[in-house]
Amino acid sequence: MDSQSAKTIADFLITDFHNEMQTTERILTAVPLNRLDYRPDQKAKTGLGLVRHLALEDEWLLNCIANGVFTPPPMIRRLRHHVPS
Repeated sequence: MDSQSAKTIADFLITDFHNEMQTTERILTAVPLNRLDYRPDQKAKTGLGLVRHLALEDEWLLNCIANGVFTPPPMIRRLRHHVPS
């Protein structure tokens, strides 16, 4: 991949991430703090689960890209710690 192609992809991802963050912020601010267990659907994450996802999983993905190595996500690492092999 040449530098122009990389920049095009990076610009797209940055714009997409910005749009996603605006949507997520609107959703999170709409849920009262006493209702962080709210979920619009049984299969959806709770408000607190979404905050956790944003704080941990997105950081994990960006670090994997920056490091050039994909490791198990934080939730999988925690589960492996508690589940016998």
